[in-house]
Amino acid sequence: MVGLDAYTRLGQYEEALPWLERKLQISSDDYLWLLTYADALNQSGYADRAWQLRKYALFNIRSRFNKIGIESNKEIKELLHPIYLALVRDMEGANAEISTLKRLLAKGYSDPVVQEMLVAAYLSQRNYSTARYWLLHNHIARQNTPTWQRLALALAENNLIVAEQILRNENDKLTELNKIETLKKLNRNKEALALTYNLLESHKEQPNLQTYLFQSRDELVVKTSKQVIGGFDYRKLGDVSFIESRARINSPYLNGALALELKNTLLDSSRPDLIFPAKNEIDVMAEFKHPLRAGMFQVNLGGNLREDKSLAYSTFRFNHDITNILKANLRLSVNELSNETGAFRALGAKDTILLGLTTQLTRQTSFNVDIDGHRYTTREGSNLGKGYKLQSILGTTLLTGNQHWQIRLQGAWESNQLASALPTELNGLLGASREEVLTLIPKYFGTMGAGTVFRYGASDEGVLRRPFLLTDVWAGWVWPADSLGYNGRVSMGISILGSDMLSAGAFYSNIQGGRTSQPFMGAGLQYSIRF
Repeated sequence: MVGLDAYTRLGQYEEALPWLERKLQISSDDYLWLLTYADALNQSGYADRAWQLRKYALFNIRSRFNKIGIESNKEIKELLHPIYLALVRDMEGANAEISTLKRLLAKGYSDPVVQEMLVAAYLSQRNYSTARYWLLHNHIARQNTPTWQRLALALAENNLIVAEQILRNENDKLTELNKIETLKKLNRNKEALALTYNLLESHKEQPNLQTYLFQSRDELVVKTSKQVIGGFDYRKLGDVSFIESRARINSPYLNGALALELKNTLLDSSRPDLIFPAKNEIDVMAEFKHPLRAGMFQVNLGGNLREDKSLAYSTFRFNHDITNILKANLRLSVNELSNETGAFRALGAKDTILLGLTTQLTRQTSFNVDIDGHRYTTREGSNLGKGYKLQSILGTTLLTGNQHWQIRLQGAWESNQLASALPTELNGLLGASREEVLTLIPKYFGTMGAGTVFRYGASDEGVLRRPFLLTDVWAGWVWPADSLGYNGRVSMGISILGSDMLSAGAFYSNIQGGRTSQPFMGAGLQYSIRF
């Protein structure tokens, strides 16, 4: 099986499939090989076939678990393989794994391995009080509690004193990954980064571990270095165009990240009867992000400065992992410069409160729903309308890792109660034939369609060591226009000096704000460097 080992180490899973098929023909009842084959199929893009194999393996393993109390201790020990229990957890949920382990204990099978796995299961569910109970139970029974479990519980409960004691006194009992996570929690980020670089160098032939280490490296580099970004964008929304240049600096601050941004925007219109009181905007904005125990907090404060009427704006975001499979996010925006139409972007502002929930239905499939309430006003504060928007996405991931491919069903519905008349400060600005609120914002619209996104390389990371490419397309039906809507975007980037990134992107959409009569398009170039 030298060939198989070489292929999997290099991440060439499709090339490994013939080796695995031959092995299974010889040992058809070897479920470890069967699950390895399922993983290789999944990595090669055969998600449905992989799921069928896992379901078959689960049926057979579950039937053996149901014989607890009949089979010998040796046979039970064979069943206590982490891969088997992971299969039960993934296919039937964490509670099924816990109930299986508790049945073993209830039948008198009190091997310390079972106790350890039970604690691990509770830790994976973030049920820290029950995990602590079983750790204490093991101690009373004079069984050695694994160091990593005591460390995991200390980190989960943010008990940094205990975590630091374990790191100092039991360092030789921890894995390098344990040490990295502990150092990150203790804000000893430079030590964690040095250890991460060492592991990257010594584990080049383990692609799964490399993915985690690259993510850890990028996270730590962001926390320990500054970044300067410069960019230029051209966008056109219907009859209105925007030419934007910006500069930004990111820096670690108070265990989070602080950013300052300066932006200049030039507005123009191809319609002579669409009049802008000012055609030049200067934005000054500050952003602060801070990680929480199970989420992230972010605040943006800024000002959009113009000759006619300047605006102060703010956005607050809070993300929280409620459980392992359920995440929530809350966003509150005041005086947001929104793109419902080109005229509204130039003349209006929007207040929004949004609540979103994302749940992981299976390992590959997730469902997201966002609902928001919003209010539209002029820059002077006069009412234009208010309403709500509901949006949902059902997505399935077909490829993961360095090559990521996802398909999705996506729909949205927005309904607004518009002001009965156009505020007086907008009279004469929109053109004689368009002097109505509906010119600025939609009364209602809906969309439903399907899309796909493919990414090569880590385009969503702030640190790049290799090129990336991202493409995203969507097509569907639009109401009340009763016509086809579509959009697409592409972006690509490359690192030139190792600590920098040069990227370019473009997008096009024939639908914006529920209208298919105002194409939205743009292109941009950006360069960033860390030091």
